[in-house]
Amino acid sequence: MWPFRKRPEPVPSLPTNPVLQQIVLRGGDLSQPRDWVHFVYFPDEGTARAASERIAAAGWNVAVKPEASI
Repeated sequence: MWPFRKRPEPVPSLPTNPVLQQIVLRGGDLSQPRDWVHFVYFPDEGTARAASERIAAAGWNVAVKPEASI
């Protein structure tokens, strides 16, 4: 018996974020850029527009859309 053994290959660990875990488990490559879309709902258009100004000032792309009619 040889006194030395080859170290096992490291097993890549999953990210702690559940959303990123799902991306990895479905074969996604986290080194590639991707777009994220966030939806924020407000009680009225004035509040939405005021919030959109602050969000845009933080560097995000913003679109205020009217409520979808059902």
